[in-house]
Amino acid sequence: MSPRLQYRILASAACAFILGCEVPFTPKGEFREEPVVYVILSNLSDTHYARLYRTYNPLGYDPFEHETDNPLTGATVRITDGAAQWDFRDTTVARADSSRYASPVGAYVFSPLQMVRGRQYTLIIQPPGGETMTATALVPELGYISIFRNQGAIIGQTVSDHFIGIRATVPSTTKGYLVRFHITFDALENAVWIPHLIEIPYFINSPGLPEETYQYYGVTRSNDGSGSFGTVITHVVDFHIDSYNLVIARLYKQYGSGAVRFKQAIFTLTQVEQQLYNYYNISRGFRDPNSIRLDEPDYTNIERGAGVFGAFAVDSIIVNFPTTP
Repeated sequence: MSPRLQYRILASAACAFILGCEVPFTPKGEFREEPVVYVILSNLSDTHYARLYRTYNPLGYDPFEHETDNPLTGATVRITDGAAQWDFRDTTVARADSSRYASPVGAYVFSPLQMVRGRQYTLIIQPPGGETMTATALVPELGYISIFRNQGAIIGQTVSDHFIGIRATVPSTTKGYLVRFHITFDALENAVWIPHLIEIPYFINSPGLPEETYQYYGVTRSNDGSGSFGTVITHVVDFHIDSYNLVIARLYKQYGSGAVRFKQAIFTLTQVEQQLYNYYNISRGFRDPNSIRLDEPDYTNIERGAGVFGAFAVDSIIVNFPTTP
């Protein structure tokens, strides 16, 4: 076949394709309304909330133009551990930001309910006129956090090493973990001692320069979440002592050397079970700066619905600063 004939065939095919496309292009796919559920269990409180609403189809292409919330009301929301069950009731929660939605958040609540570590809970939701939605989540077992290196550096003692070493031991059933370091202190402001809480970065990059950044640990994968009960995994994290001392020095500079009373150093270990870790990781993982896609991947463990039912647990260790007059 000659090159000229090949060109004519390709040109004819292209014209036929273009002329045959009579349906206008739209980036919006077919809309299907479905219920969305968010329930996160934790040992931090004995009050637990469930958020239920329905998806919506915005008139244009910007979902933030939709200014009416779609709460799913009249549903039966229940949690069970196989031996007992707890029914949630309707409630409303004030919005921290009412710039988009003026009405309070419609939700469901149950209290008091103290989560049992290492126990699996099942969520059962019966919406009015809809299918029953179910999901399960495992509250993480007890974790252990300790300071194994240079604890004295926290209260200002001179050490030869450069890091405060933290050991975090978690059950093999835990999917993700996070270690954080906070300082509580009182600062004298307008003749009144005001309590404060500040998070300490594990490292300060380029301190004092325009590109200075505080670096903090994020949720890190521990295991595939399929381990057996009774087995553990130990992780080690470090906090740079020079960066810690720089934060302390800046607080003294901000408030004055005699106007700061340091109270406690708090190291927390947060464990995240498999469902919540998967949701967190997938919803935050699509960050390709070169992509033209506007959509983001979804994750759900809700049967016959969307959203997530998950759990996390927090353990901590505290170091008290020497008492100052």
